[in-house]
Amino acid sequence: MVDSQNNPYDVLAVIPARKGSKGLPGKNMKEFNGKPLLYWTLLAATQSNQITTTILSTDSDEAASLAEQLGIRVPWIRSAELATDEATTADVVIDALRKESLKKKEYRFVLVLEPTSPLRKRGEIDEIVIKLTKTQTTTDAIVTAGRVGFHPSAIMKKDGALAKPYIEDMRFENRRQDGEPAYLPTGNCFAIKTDVFLTGRSFYPEKVEIHELEPFQVFEIDDLTDFELVEFLYQRHKDWLISPPAF
Repeated sequence: MVDSQNNPYDVLAVIPARKGSKGLPGKNMKEFNGKPLLYWTLLAATQSNQITTTILSTDSDEAASLAEQLGIRVPWIRSAELATDEATTADVVIDALRKESLKKKEYRFVLVLEPTSPLRKRGEIDEIVIKLTKTQTTTDAIVTAGRVGFHPSAIMKKDGALAKPYIEDMRFENRRQDGEPAYLPTGNCFAIKTDVFLTGRSFYPEKVEIHELEPFQVFEIDDLTDFELVEFLYQRHKDWLISPPAF
């Protein structure tokens, strides 16, 4: 339920979860610490006091069934056009907003919660929404990101057998700790003003603020190695993280 004292605006959360994945087939429904990976993001949405409506956008009947068990809306099964590798998250969110608009539902803010980023701290989503509500005159969006442990100038590419700087005007000449801190965005939570998103069709408008994550939260799941690492990190830090209610 929305806490109207802290946030008088309607907030839509979209959880994108197509069943196709090249890096790790079926990963959204793969068991992660005893539950399907998708479960942990659905659970995070249900525990938010700031989200008005949560929609799972999926082409998987199995994922839809799991969401409905947790009280998450699945008002439609995602079209084949939006379930391809070419379809973007922005396309999916625009589709959700358009369908909600047809039902006369409008939202001040829209969130994206990626199932492949399950390491969310308790209350973190609400903290982000409240912050955007309070800073909306100077900020259009907030993205979760974590400080990376290397300087971007250290990244190389191969030119035949030779190593070259990935970015030519950013050669690695200093110690990592001497460089300006760099941050890697993650799918833990994107929060943006709906009108700004629809105008630019991007989650990165000019006025976007970073919500800094703990170092262990930065990892996302793309393949089996990621999956095993993030599963271990959840166990290591679970006292901080979203967890099922105790009965």
